[in-house]
Amino acid sequence: MGARGPKPVPTAIKLQRGTFRADRAVANEARPIGKPTCPKWLNADAKKEFRRVVKMLSAMGLIGAVDGNAIIRYATTWVRWRQALQMIEKAGEVSVYKDAEGKVKAIQPSAFASIIRGLSEELSRIETAFGMNPSARSRIEVTMPPAGQVDTKERFFNLPLRLEVNDLDSRPN
Repeated sequence: MGARGPKPVPTAIKLQRGTFRADRAVANEARPIGKPTCPKWLNADAKKEFRRVVKMLSAMGLIGAVDGNAIIRYATTWVRWRQALQMIEKAGEVSVYKDAEGKVKAIQPSAFASIIRGLSEELSRIETAFGMNPSARSRIEVTMPPAGQVDTKERFFNLPLRLEVNDLDSRPN
């Protein structure tokens, strides 16, 4: 039997939302560290999408190096979705079948329509997990550095190695 109830919300998101409670906090919760690297074997379009998404999600502080596989799946699925969409634009949304006399026997949705539907559902799940759609993003409030402030790598090196529950109480909301 699987886990019951809603999926747990990471402490970082609770802190950003202002809903964090120390008495319900998970002790020593894992935090995203580093940045995912783009594998060389991805095609050019998937690499471009991978880098675009990593740049945005890193700026929001939502991903770490461990999230690389999920971002790879997102980028490759997005490329496949775009290719299927291009096929529909080229061939049309329906397939018309005619008999030998030229009379229409059947009209069916393009096979690419079901491919797009499946890929769209998969993309939607991944986007929701990373806060990449308006609904998911409305639940996350991220404080961005003031304009003009240089974002150095120092922020990655100043994190405590072990975070105690008391440390979370003193963090800004």
